[in-house]
Amino acid sequence: MKKRESIILLPELFKSDDRVRILRHVSERKSVTVQSTAEATGVSKPVVSRYLNVLREQGLCERTGRKISWVQSPRGSAVKRFLNVVLLDEHIPSPEWAKGIGIYGSWARGTNTTESDLDLWILVDTYSQDLAFQVAEFQHTLAHALGCEVHTLILTTEKVSELSRKDAPFYAEFIKDYVVIRGEGIDKA
Repeated sequence: MKKRESIILLPELFKSDDRVRILRHVSERKSVTVQSTAEATGVSKPVVSRYLNVLREQGLCERTGRKISWVQSPRGSAVKRFLNVVLLDEHIPSPEWAKGIGIYGSWARGTNTTESDLDLWILVDTYSQDLAFQVAEFQHTLAHALGCEVHTLILTTEKVSELSRKDAPFYAEFIKDYVVIRGEGIDKA
C-alpha cells in the first residue's frame, strides 16, 4: 500500500469538472462503486477508477472490496466544506435586502450527505411581511437548484443578540460553525 502524501494536492483533486463531479458524488454518500459513480456522474469507468485511486492515496476514501467510502476526517471535512462553498457561491445571488447570507450545520461542517438539508442564515436590517415573501421565493429557488430541502434562519442584529441570551447552546454551535457566503458575517451584527 502506497503511503499517502502528507499534503493534499489540491490542483490534483480539482483538476477537471469530471473530478469535481466525482468528488461531490463520493463525498455525499455512505459508499459507492466505480460503476455507480460512472453512471451517476456521466464519467467513464476508467476515469472514475483512476480518480478514486487518487482519492484513496490522499486518504479521502477507503476501499473495501468493490465499495469505496468517504473517510470522515478533518481533511475530508475541509475538502467537503470547500466543495459546498463553491457550489453555493454559484447558486446564491446577492439580493439587495440581505446584508449577509451564509450556512451553518452539516453543510458548514462538511459532513452533509444526500439526505442533509441546507441550513441557511440571512442577515437583514429588519424583517417584514414583504421580506418574508422574498425570502420564501429565494429559499424555493435555491432548494430547486440544489435538489435539497433548505431551512432559512432570518437574523437581525436584535435576533442575534436574543439568540445568544435565550438559546445559548444553539448560539454557541451556530457561531462555531457558520460560514459566510455573501456579504457580512454575524460578528458584524
